[in-house]
Amino acid sequence: MFKPDPLYKLFEYACDRFYTIEYGNDYQPRIIKGFLLNCGGPRYHILTEHGLCVIKSKDINTMFPIPMPKNLPDNFRKVIETYLKERQDFLTDQD
Repeated sequence: MFKPDPLYKLFEYACDRFYTIEYGNDYQPRIIKGFLLNCGGPRYHILTEHGLCVIKSKDINTMFPIPMPKNLPDNFRKVIETYLKERQDFLTDQD
């Protein structure tokens, strides 16, 4: 019986958090802060207060988790908090 590598569990753990991400080249690096939606593939999807940002994995120089910024716009904060609550409810129902 084939048993998949449980590495996906680590990627799930890494997602659903805010990150600061530096990407691009050394001459024009770009820095964004946002909510990581998925990772581990050829592209990372980050939700920012301005919209969705898709970055190729190979373009990421550094990234590190940060606490949810205190100065987020109310509508963006509410979307994130609602998502996190509904995701927790979903995961609880799966158990």
